[in-house]
Amino acid sequence: MFKRLFIFLLLLISNPVSAQLTGGNSYKLAYPENISTNSGFDISLIASNPFNNADTLEIYFIPSERIILKSLILRSVYNETEIPCNQVIISDIPGEIYKAEIALQENKLSPKTYFQLLFSFRADNAKKAVFRFSGIFKSKGKKIGYIQSSDNLSSSDSLASTSIPLEFYKSQKYAVNAAYFNPGSELNINLTDVDINSLLAEFWIKLNNSNTDFLEIINKETNRTIFDVSTNTFQMVNIKSENQYSEKFINPFFLGRGTWYHFAVLISFSKGDISFYCDNTLIYKNRMSSFLKTGDLNWKFKNDSQDKSYMIDVFRAIAFNNDITLSFLNKNYLNFIADSSRVLYQFNFDNENELQLAKSRIEISSNSISFNKSDAPIFVRAPELNINLLGNAYELKWSGGDYKQAQSYVLEKSVNNSDYIKVAVVQPDNFNEKNYSLLDEMDLNADVLYYRVKQINFDGSIIYSSQVKIGQGMTEPFILEQNYPNPFNPRTSIVLNILEDTDVEITVYNLEGKEISKIFKGFLTSGIHKFSFDASELPSGIYLYKVTTPNYSDTKKMILTK
Repeated sequence: MFKRLFIFLLLLISNPVSAQLTGGNSYKLAYPENISTNSGFDISLIASNPFNNADTLEIYFIPSERIILKSLILRSVYNETEIPCNQVIISDIPGEIYKAEIALQENKLSPKTYFQLLFSFRADNAKKAVFRFSGIFKSKGKKIGYIQSSDNLSSSDSLASTSIPLEFYKSQKYAVNAAYFNPGSELNINLTDVDINSLLAEFWIKLNNSNTDFLEIINKETNRTIFDVSTNTFQMVNIKSENQYSEKFINPFFLGRGTWYHFAVLISFSKGDISFYCDNTLIYKNRMSSFLKTGDLNWKFKNDSQDKSYMIDVFRAIAFNNDITLSFLNKNYLNFIADSSRVLYQFNFDNENELQLAKSRIEISSNSISFNKSDAPIFVRAPELNINLLGNAYELKWSGGDYKQAQSYVLEKSVNNSDYIKVAVVQPDNFNEKNYSLLDEMDLNADVLYYRVKQINFDGSIIYSSQVKIGQGMTEPFILEQNYPNPFNPRTSIVLNILEDTDVEITVYNLEGKEISKIFKGFLTSGIHKFSFDASELPSGIYLYKVTTPNYSDTKKMILTK
């Protein structure tokens, strides 16, 4: 019981959305980042009863259109109960409003006792949605306080509420299949013993149940489990280590049922550190034996339960020499693009033959794995578009993307912010990656032009390149983009789109105007140029980066957080 209470306390300082309860306590909301347009998903609310005399908690919530309520579960360290929900009408508040009433004493929710409310929904062709909720504590029918935040459902103070945005994606046939782990299923992956400084192992996972033990990292030489990864009763990630006393960081993370989450495990063999990330968030960090190498580790996905199941998609092992943010930028694509890292092995789990063929290259074994249709957020990568000025015409050049999936490229143009129109259609080469080029005559009557490439894929899905802007009034020689990531620690990238060949200086200043670093000084040809800025030696704060050419300059802010 102490462990469960400890998990709740940790959760209160870790998860994405928080607000203050009257009485000084907090609540935490956790919700999925990746939700398919037609799938089930969970939203978790952790809260406590801050009032000695409260006997009832009324919960009001409004799911957006096309979000269908399946159930509301109350969980505590004592029990798990389904709470009835009824639709109600409240004046001046539009939408389908649900009300749930929780008897605090009956459910053993005494003051300071933490509990979880698990909202289970089904998306019905949803694209975007907002989930709003509020909670009212009552004593003998009289309001005495709220689960409170800064938003209001109406202009009155009858309900204090909060809201969260939900984003949905449409799954593509491009994801094909995923490995389905039935009870008794197992997959062991032992990579070739290569001499590398850092290993990144990443994969997508979709759980169908709580209390699921899904991964062991095993020392092959001793056959001892170094790390065991599972979820507990409250669907929080639980990482057990044989070196639990050397744990550096723990950030409990909620895994909802029926939605995909991205895991990344980064091991530094030289430093002896291991870090676990879920959906771009660091959730755990620990020490491990510095003498271990890639070949000493067995990655064991398993399902020892009798009634649970889960799915795995796109497992990658990478000799990694970049910042972890590069993994996050590549996670939704089958092809991993990096300047100084390389993929050692990748499983897409499309069929059994893939596992059989892998046996000739690495040590692998499997048992009772099936391959089911995947709805993971794996997408076709978009092409990259660049523009050059050639006399009285623009040269539109594009390349990259997942050319094997492209059925056609459509070059489109928008004049003065009007709707996009078709300029040309190009049939792609599906066997070789190549550069494509078209000329479009200048429109002297237009002040601003936008171009983009629409890639139509064989499965009917559509993806667009980033749009490129051309100002034809007082033309700017370059377009300076916001650095990414921002905020950053300690490295960030600055992207500069040069529209005409010119001399360029890129300089970083502090807010007092003192020059900190000269990133670049020299001549650049037209096209997109990317520069990296390392602020390892600088303190946290706001900095300015300025790009200067002989006739033009532009400055943007960036935030360093350590």
